[in-house]
Amino acid sequence: MKRTFLFFILSYASSYSQTFDGNLGTKSLNWTQNQKDFTSPPRVGIDPMSIKLWDNYNSANSPSQYGSLLEINGRVNHLVSQLYFVGSGADNDKIKYRTAFYGQNDWTEWRNILDSKNDVESTCNLKIEGDGYIAGNFSVGNNHGVKLSVGNSLWISTSIIETGYTDAIGDFTDLKVASYRDSYGFIRILKNGNVGIGATNPDSKLTVAGKIHAQEVKVTLSAGTAVPDYVFAKDYKLKSLNEVEEYIKQNSHLPEIPSAQEIEKNGLMLADMNMSLLKKIEEMTLYMIEQGKEIKNLKKENEALRTFSDRLSKIENQLEKK
Repeated sequence: MKRTFLFFILSYASSYSQTFDGNLGTKSLNWTQNQKDFTSPPRVGIDPMSIKLWDNYNSANSPSQYGSLLEINGRVNHLVSQLYFVGSGADNDKIKYRTAFYGQNDWTEWRNILDSKNDVESTCNLKIEGDGYIAGNFSVGNNHGVKLSVGNSLWISTSIIETGYTDAIGDFTDLKVASYRDSYGFIRILKNGNVGIGATNPDSKLTVAGKIHAQEVKVTLSAGTAVPDYVFAKDYKLKSLNEVEEYIKQNSHLPEIPSAQEIEKNGLMLADMNMSLLKKIEEMTLYMIEQGKEIKNLKKENEALRTFSDRLSKIENQLEKK
């Protein structure tokens, strides 16, 4: 009787395992509560071609104090994988993953599976095929270096965004042109707000190492820069032309205008130079007005002399006739 009953159980189990098609209906798969030994090597405690659910309660070397482990084993000595569902600690609610491949007797490092609530942590490259969209903030790296690049190993210049630091200028960010060949175009932004186009150490809000082509340039005068309309004030002391001539003889340039050597050394401040030139134009206008008055007076004097000369000529003619 016992033999008949045992044969019936074995026959039923064999028939059930062979005809099971994965459809549980309203039932669920159940495993006995077994504690996983996380110090054990791969494929220990699980048969080939099987799935097993483990419990974790304060197991040594486990990713967290509490959690559940789903282990999937393939054919003998082939790939075995573990999914660990974190149930406590800083990584609570995360899912971790590790594997051991064919012939490997050690597990790979645990790594987090990407989801919509947790950070992505990876020591490898992130590759996205297709368009990307970031709704929140995006941070790249913890240190200076290349933050965005394009191209491959055949490209000479691949960097697009790069950050750095030097003792001379401090922190900076470079925007570069990636190119298959040499590329020399870049814009540098310093932490003080100075921007350089082709300049590695911009000393102004915009420093350009080269020519600028523009349809129009608007210059706003800084505080304290006066437009020289005061030249036309009645109390303005205009230098005489003799004083200007003497200054030019001694200095070889106009008063209040920098010399050629000063411009070559310090450059030319466009706003200041324009105001200085405007002042000279206004002073020149005053000189021309005065000269105009003098010419007018000279014309009157010449006319008077011409009239006097004509009278003298008439008198001389009359005397000669007598």
